[in-house]
Amino acid sequence: MLTLLSGHKDVCGFRLGDSLFGPLIPCSSPFPLYITDAQSGFSPEWLEININQVLEQFYDIALRSDSILKPMRMYKDGTKLTVLDEYDGCSIDISLNRTLRVPEDGTVYNLPALFGPFPLLNVDLLQNKLPYLMAQKSVLLIPMFVRETLSIGFKTGSLRSGRNIFSWSRWDSQSFAIKILAGSVNTISGGAEERLHRGSKREEKQDYAVVPRQARVDGFFVKAGVNIVRQFVAMPIFSGYTVESQLKGRDDFGGIQMAIAPRFAGRGEFRTKLHGEEPLDLSQQRLSPRELGLQPGHMLFVSGEALERRFRNALYSDKDALCTGQEFFIKDPNMRIRSNGRQIQKLPYPSTERPALVHELLTMLEEETSPSGTLVLEPVFRMTIIVESRHCSKFGAAKGMMYIGQNPSCLGFQPDYRHDKNPISLTWKISPFMSLRQLFCLVRAEFDAQVIALFRRHEQIEDLEYSALHCILEDGAIISCQAYTPKLGNDS
Repeated sequence: MLTLLSGHKDVCGFRLGDSLFGPLIPCSSPFPLYITDAQSGFSPEWLEININQVLEQFYDIALRSDSILKPMRMYKDGTKLTVLDEYDGCSIDISLNRTLRVPEDGTVYNLPALFGPFPLLNVDLLQNKLPYLMAQKSVLLIPMFVRETLSIGFKTGSLRSGRNIFSWSRWDSQSFAIKILAGSVNTISGGAEERLHRGSKREEKQDYAVVPRQARVDGFFVKAGVNIVRQFVAMPIFSGYTVESQLKGRDDFGGIQMAIAPRFAGRGEFRTKLHGEEPLDLSQQRLSPRELGLQPGHMLFVSGEALERRFRNALYSDKDALCTGQEFFIKDPNMRIRSNGRQIQKLPYPSTERPALVHELLTMLEEETSPSGTLVLEPVFRMTIIVESRHCSKFGAAKGMMYIGQNPSCLGFQPDYRHDKNPISLTWKISPFMSLRQLFCLVRAEFDAQVIALFRRHEQIEDLEYSALHCILEDGAIISCQAYTPKLGNDS
């Protein structure tokens, strides 16, 4: 696009040494991710990450950033809470149930039976009837007797929205991570968390439960590897009975807190170099750029199917994007796309490639030259291709894979004799970065044939979808086309 704005309409790309850089790159190519000390940026064309943001968290927010839906919503009825992930469309139901209190005699008992859910009351509606400290908290009130026990239950919710509004997602995609805190004490790890929304410092020890795979939580986890818990028992606050009071010497929060996080929208790959390096493992993705030893101005590279799909959706949201890509490649006013009687046959955009951003090309170019070297780019111009019709007497030379993937004679096709008396010779100037599959489509449309085979001299050209023309053909190459039509009396 820069070359077109500058008036250099014949420039299709650039050459640096033996390497060619065109307008398209493979879809699997990582996106540059610039490290900054400012706020993270999630634009599909320009990704920035704050130096203190965790990598896996950045990828999740990037995928969700285009959605107008909120990440999480919570709904309450008389006896349950429903947490809905609007982006993924999954939900869980949380209930707080009465259960039998087992004796504290050192015996290990099985899970006690449940006796129905407790009612959930909104504190805001009861401010005139509650103690001042309790009324100041905008929370839910659970009416319980002293020494009564509680079991927290989880199950897949019935609410659906977002991408899964009309379908049931897989079990593993419906999972949520939930921290359950008694006061400020994590009931799974036993550690105290001063900031409920951010949690404690990241550790290898798991301090959350995966629900609804885990259907209920009955109390404090006692020891790793031993499935024993101490039950949740209702006791007066500020009296020294709570676990928070026994561990910290005071009750800072009291009650039960829950921190709920939905499943990641996707998992990407991060690299510190574009080529020649393995991606960071999952443990490293739980770190921030600062913790990886990087500074503002440095760069990471991120890739993933969901991120690539997000980029393509943003770029091709215009209904005319396909035609724009077609014209970009052809650049020849004398070349036309024929109608098949119902609609114009459009040049297919490569499913394995995407447009290269300018700053991406600069990143790739920097890797091709030394830091102290001078960056010298040579323009790559359009190449000339001559396409001639092939006489049907040479039909026997056509073998192997045709355009549709099979030998035409096996599918009821015969040579098209129309061009024997009126041969066709076309001269095209096209981008050397066009794929062979696109060239086949152009020739097929121009010859108005259902099946074609292309030859260079006496060698048949195989239809390779991912190969660029400059890798197969030289400038000024002459290729011949053999067209095929269905045999008479064949319905195929």
